[in-house]
Amino acid sequence: MIDEGKLQREASRGSQAEGLIKHALFRESFDVLRQKYIDAWTITEPAEVDARENFWRAIQVLADVENHIKKVAQTGRVAKKQLDDLGGLNRL
Repeated sequence: MIDEGKLQREASRGSQAEGLIKHALFRESFDVLRQKYIDAWTITEPAEVDARENFWRAIQVLADVENHIKKVAQTGRVAKKQLDDLGGLNRL
């Protein structure tokens, strides 16, 4: 049985995630931080292994956060489609 409440929550969260993805300041923040980490990473000295690893980790975490938000948005799109389909079935 389909849980319409869960689908509605997922669709709402997905809509919010879509808004974040499209928000200029949000995008800029990720782009600026990514470039900042890459720039800092590239100027480390050969002996600064820990610093390089920390910058690498920061870049990976940034990508993980972006991917999570994209996943929430995708789940929301699927939930919305399922809700739309249910609405069509209820009209039959």
